[in-house]
Amino acid sequence: MDELTIIMTSVNYSDYLQVALPEAVKYGRVVVATCPGDGRTVDVARACGAEYLKTREWSKLQFPFCKGAGINAAIAYAKPQGWLLLLDSDTVLMPPPLDFTPLNHLDDTCLYGVRRRVCPTERRWKACVARQTWYDLPLDPLPVVRQHGQVMKVWGSRPTANPIGLEGYFQLWYYPSRPCKVPERQSAAKYDVELGLRWGDDKRVLLPWRDYAVLHLGPTGQNWQGRKTARWTTVPLLAGKLELAADRYYG
Repeated sequence: MDELTIIMTSVNYSDYLQVALPEAVKYGRVVVATCPGDGRTVDVARACGAEYLKTREWSKLQFPFCKGAGINAAIAYAKPQGWLLLLDSDTVLMPPPLDFTPLNHLDDTCLYGVRRRVCPTERRWKACVARQTWYDLPLDPLPVVRQHGQVMKVWGSRPTANPIGLEGYFQLWYYPSRPCKVPERQSAAKYDVELGLRWGDDKRVLLPWRDYAVLHLGPTGQNWQGRKTARWTTVPLLAGKLELAADRYYG
């Protein structure tokens, strides 16, 4: 598999990170970007063997939470030489199907995205852990808008022929082919949309992995200005639990 660098953003997200990071380090080099005062995130990164970067760029230009600036600091630190994956710390990489396409067989001119299953509450998470299954969680729908009675796909506020790959929780591309910075906005909102629009509609695609989706921990759309939601008390998964669930799901 081609070299993969994963950049995970974790500013006061160590509770989710302790679940997501052990899965991410299985697939490549991981750099966790955090702020100087977030010692819990640093502890999780060290325990999992990941690199970490403490930066103050999140508050660049006095913005509440300039996520793009923090990511750019991490990209400058990591200096990716192959595939780059931007991954949120509340996003768990589920095992790929057995017939997955290796990265070196993907189109290195495309931006790849995936669907996600959402586990909004800690109670639901504990139930999933007890059952050792996560594939019955609902899939987050792709955004659509109705205009003149017809369903049109939309990315942000712009109608488009293809909305795939928009969400910043998972954006994968071959960095040498497009060594770009991430847009720096006042919050965590819309930077990923602006980044994705640098690829044409025909170049934003889902990973060609059968039924593949990542797992999102916690509620969506509530932490654009930084962490606002309550912390979870979850502990990391036991090794192999996701692989066993994937084997049952893919058959």
